[in-house]
Amino acid sequence: MKIFRGPLITFNIVKASTVKQRKDMKTLLEFSKHFDYKDMFYCTGPDICSIEPQENEPNYYQYEFYMSLNLPVEFDDDQDGNLQTLERLVIEDALIMRKADNEEQYFKADNELREYASANYKLDLSKKTYFVITEIMGEKIIDVYIPIEGGTFV
Repeated sequence: MKIFRGPLITFNIVKASTVKQRKDMKTLLEFSKHFDYKDMFYCTGPDICSIEPQENEPNYYQYEFYMSLNLPVEFDDDQDGNLQTLERLVIEDALIMRKADNEEQYFKADNELREYASANYKLDLSKKTYFVITEIMGEKIIDVYIPIEGGTFV
């Protein structure tokens, strides 16, 4: 297992947020396939999603989905408040692990990286985990990013 540190940076973001049960994640990952682009916009990067467990609700997670577009975009009022635009998404320092086995086991990958970090480093990790999902020739590669909030690599 190759673990390393690095940033996650992407621009012109459309971000969707929702709170759902853990079992709903695969359906939610279809967000980018159903997003209605306008004529001059197109996706310029991989799909990115984040998960964060909800306090006192062990089966529910805050899911956030990020799509990087070629140009900044503005939306009319989002009545639900679930859709936002961001100039950029920047995670300055994260622990990163690549999963290239085409298995979409996001929670398992999150746990593996957290367990490895706990056993090998003295880091304070965020509760939020980011997944960068790249499809290459029909195969999915998942990069797992957990922001580092403090501590040391020992």
